[in-house]
Amino acid sequence: MGSPTICGSFIGPDPVFGQDTLIGGYQTTFLARVLQDSLSTGIAGDPQHPIRLYPDPADQYITMDSDLTSAEVFVHDVSGELMWSGFARSFPHQLDVSFWPAGLYCLKATDDHRTVRARFIVHH
Repeated sequence: MGSPTICGSFIGPDPVFGQDTLIGGYQTTFLARVLQDSLSTGIAGDPQHPIRLYPDPADQYITMDSDLTSAEVFVHDVSGELMWSGFARSFPHQLDVSFWPAGLYCLKATDDHRTVRARFIVHH
């Protein structure tokens, strides 16, 4: 049985569950498959309704910008742990990531009509 997929599919060599893998220059133990919606760091999701995340990598804050009016937002780490959930009532919207561990994160934003996904890195 393979590892669960979070927010999309992995691009690149298939990592081995539970073994160390190098992702974006960061050594990561793979406990889940990692999303890659776009090859461009910080710009990912549905091409018709993108969500932009910057700066990427983030240290203190990540800014979400989208054409969504408002959205319910979920952010998970690569192990699938929910790091943050809430409502972005307008965009751009900032999240404080200063206390989050360094690593790769998956963001999902949903409004009444669509869902957009993106990934970003926290690096301190």
